[in-house]
Amino acid sequence: MRDMVTSPPQARDCEVAGCQKSAQKGGLYCSMHYKRRARGTNMHAPEQEKLPAQERIRAMAIAYADADSEDDGAYRRAWDNLTNAAEGWVTALLGRRGGAARAKSLTAKQRSEIARRGGLAKHEAEVRVLAGKQTGERPAGKRPRRVRQ
Repeated sequence: MRDMVTSPPQARDCEVAGCQKSAQKGGLYCSMHYKRRARGTNMHAPEQEKLPAQERIRAMAIAYADADSEDDGAYRRAWDNLTNAAEGWVTALLGRRGGAARAKSLTAKQRSEIARRGGLAKHEAEVRVLAGKQTGERPAGKRPRRVRQ
C-alpha cells in the first residue's frame, strides 16, 4: 500500500455549460456561479466586464443621461450607480481612507511621529478605562445598567 502513489484530486470545472473556471472546493460551481445561484440571478448571463474606473464612470454617466426621466426607479438606479462608481474611483485614488496618499506626502520621520502619537493616545485611553474600573467610575458616555426589581 505504501508503494502506491496517490495523485492529488483534480479540480473540477464549474457545472454551468460553457464556464471554464474551476469549481469551489467540494462544490459544483465556480465562485461567480455560486453567488448567482445564491442570489437567484441568471446563471447563463455573460460575465461582467471589469472596466477601469474612468471607463466605468463614463458608462454610468451616459446611462444616467439616457435614463428615462418618467421612470423614477430607473432614474434613481442610474444616479446611484453613477455615485457609487465615482466614490469607488475616489477611494481608489486616495487609497484606503487616504492612507496611501498621505503616506506618499509625508516623510518617514513624520509617519513615525504620527504612529507614536496614535500609540500613546491608545495607551492613555486604556489607562483611563482601567483607572475607572478600579475607582468604580464609569467610562464617559456609558450609562449604568438598570437593575430590575
